[in-house]
Amino acid sequence: MSEKKTEMEIDVERSYTPAQTADKLRRIADAIEAGKSFRLQVGGNRLRVPTDGAVEIEMQTDGDGAGEIEIEIKWNRTAENHG
Repeated sequence: MSEKKTEMEIDVERSYTPAQTADKLRRIADAIEAGKSFRLQVGGNRLRVPTDGAVEIEMQTDGDGAGEIEIEIKWNRTAENHG
């Protein structure tokens, strides 16, 4: 008997050129501003982000002068199939 997974876990990071990054961010920003869901593909994995995603922006710096900005969009995975 085989086991069926009900949820798929994805953890992907990928680097993009400045032009590719701007294009992705522009499409995300346009969808958020318009109150629309959007599809995103990263590293061959594609998903739909629903309109109720909560956006968080985090900035970190360390004592060596290095910095990082992280943009997170969180949503309920069950909402992917609705709306």
